[in-house]
Amino acid sequence: MRRFILPLLGALLALPASGALAQGAAPALCRVPPEFRDYGGTLPRVAQALSEKRLTLLVLGSASGQGNAGNSSPETSWPHRFVAQIEQRVPGLDVTLILKAKRGNGTAEQAEALRQVLSTEKVDLVIWQTGTVEAVTGADPQAMAEALEAGIAAARQAGTDIVLMDQQFSRFLRANSQIDTYRDKMRLIAAGNGVPLLRRYDLMQLWADQDGLDLERTIRGKLAETADKVHDCLGRALALMVLRTSGALPPNR
Repeated sequence: MRRFILPLLGALLALPASGALAQGAAPALCRVPPEFRDYGGTLPRVAQALSEKRLTLLVLGSASGQGNAGNSSPETSWPHRFVAQIEQRVPGLDVTLILKAKRGNGTAEQAEALRQVLSTEKVDLVIWQTGTVEAVTGADPQAMAEALEAGIAAARQAGTDIVLMDQQFSRFLRANSQIDTYRDKMRLIAAGNGVPLLRRYDLMQLWADQDGLDLERTIRGKLAETADKVHDCLGRALALMVLRTSGALPPNR
């Protein structure tokens, strides 16, 4: 079955307040129900950065973070939508984005990129999207787990907050890979280290099943439009998670 999975790697990776905070009700298509808001962990470094109206952000990821594999443009990818959302919700906030996303990069390559950036830059927050490449290629789950643990330790040593985002939802991957093994590894590592986790897989499945944002069942001519909407929803969900776990927004908002 592996020979059928590998040629589709690129396509699958493309699937993508009050006080100081501005009001910004989430549209129906971007719902994050209460049961998805038990993120785990806190973000004290981010809380300090938000109070100072500046945030240096490092995004680690694969093709979906690039925004050039399914989206209409790189600016519609979820990292850029996250920046737009959090700047909108925290007036006056200046975000510096360091983007390290590359097609085919797995957790080990991303962990190395993390160490390299932290050796030269003062970073407030790392958003680490990973796990899809490993599921697609059938990589060793324990090797992925060890790379995650090492990256989290490096961030903590540098005094940098970190959040994780798990794999994208894909019926093909669910049927042809052991994706739940990798999802479980990420969940356990996040919980064991007190790292907030955005359940991208579950959210994308919810949006596909209930809201029609279904990348695998979208006609070719509408794929970029749907991908842009999914990435906008992911950026919004990430912004709300970061604001909630940093204490800038109540959990029920």
